[in-house]
Amino acid sequence: MNTKYLKIAASGFLLAATGFAAEQAPGGTPAAGSAGAPTGVAAMELVEAKPVCAAEATATGRVLPLYSARLGSRLTAQVVSWGTGEDGKPLDVGMRVKAGQILFAVESDTFRAKVAVAEATLASASAQVSDLEARLLDRQADEARYRRLVEVDRTVPLKKLEEVRLGVETFRLQIKAAKAQVQGAQAALDAARIDLRDTEVKAPFDGVVTKRMKGLGDHLAGAPLVEVLELTTTDRLEAELRLPESYLAQVVPGTTVVALSSPQLQDELTLPVTRVVPLVDAANGTFSVRVAIPAEKAGGLVPGAFLTGRLRLDAGTAVIVPLRAVIRDAAGAAVMVLENGKPVRRAVELGSELTEGVVVKSGLKPGEQVAASPEKK
Repeated sequence: MNTKYLKIAASGFLLAATGFAAEQAPGGTPAAGSAGAPTGVAAMELVEAKPVCAAEATATGRVLPLYSARLGSRLTAQVVSWGTGEDGKPLDVGMRVKAGQILFAVESDTFRAKVAVAEATLASASAQVSDLEARLLDRQADEARYRRLVEVDRTVPLKKLEEVRLGVETFRLQIKAAKAQVQGAQAALDAARIDLRDTEVKAPFDGVVTKRMKGLGDHLAGAPLVEVLELTTTDRLEAELRLPESYLAQVVPGTTVVALSSPQLQDELTLPVTRVVPLVDAANGTFSVRVAIPAEKAGGLVPGAFLTGRLRLDAGTAVIVPLRAVIRDAAGAAVMVLENGKPVRRAVELGSELTEGVVVKSGLKPGEQVAASPEKK
């Protein structure tokens, strides 16, 4: 019998020193003349502690516009005209526009009429305030005259003065209400003017018209918004690359460098990572890295172009082992490391649990072998 078994007291199981399994004859029974593994003891396997990430990673992705918007009108109206390009022709797909340039316009007659009505309402409310204020001045003059007749001449009863004072207070209340109506009319006029202004939809940023979903005469509903055209930036671009979640801690915005290559680029483009999106896709276990591409370095890149990126990373000292290799007990987390052919318990500091295993932040080096229970099939 060549197979020898060593007892690992720290973990409470027996480990085969050669192959971590008992010799077996065909059919799965212990070979003749072999003592075999002790009854009830599960065979173990050796696994290698792998670095969390290599010094360099390769990822693929696409070029994205920094800004992209699908524009419509918040008003309920018909499309009546398109803006024009530099050549004076109506805007169409592929044409460039500047921020503030008119993209399209909707029918405005209804909204001009609403402005006119709001202006008339405001004028009427303002006139009412002026009339009440003039009448209040008259009543205040009456109040002063009656006060003299009551308090000095004593020719008029006090009751008459009280009636005049009540009239003054009534006018003050009426003026307060009329001024509130003026404020409401002013707000209605402001809203009507904003609606009239918005019958012309303007570009929020410099870009290119990439889609046109509606045509002249099409009716737009204010809610839900009906999209009329799509505007995209072409000179403010960024690359989106996706990496496995194990690289999340190694990618540092502003520090990690990416070498970008594309059929649209003559030379490789080296740029720093702009930002990392801290969200792992549950479906494929990857996260997103964004790299801003300066306009002067974009070359022939356009939104949607395919990219390959090589990221230079700090591999660090962290490693990954299967979760089934970790021992957790009162003494803390540990693994059984093979040292000089013998299993030795070693305390470790654990990090995040990933799809492919658990991160060991300290206590293990890349390449070391640890014992793990057999993987279930």
